[in-house]
Amino acid sequence: MRRAEVLGVYTNDNDYHKAGMTRSSMLRQMMEEFLRQAREKKVQSIEMEGVDAEDEDLAMILKELGFERYQTSYMMRKSL
Repeated sequence: MRRAEVLGVYTNDNDYHKAGMTRSSMLRQMMEEFLRQAREKKVQSIEMEGVDAEDEDLAMILKELGFERYQTSYMMRKSL
C-alpha cells in the first residue's frame, strides 16, 4: 500500500496576502494540489500529523476534503 504522510502545513501571512488570497483559500489550494499529486502516484492512504486542534481553518478544510480524525490523544506538558 502506498502511503503519504503530511508532517505539517505552514503558511506565511505575507505569502497569501501578496497573492490576494485568504489563509483558508491558500490552505485549500495547497491541500488540493497535494491530493492531486498523491492520486497521480497511486497513494492509497494519507496520514497527517501535527494538526493543531485550534486551527479551525485547516480542520474545516481537511474535513471538507474527506479527512477524518482517527486519534483522540493529548499532548501534555508540565513546566517546573
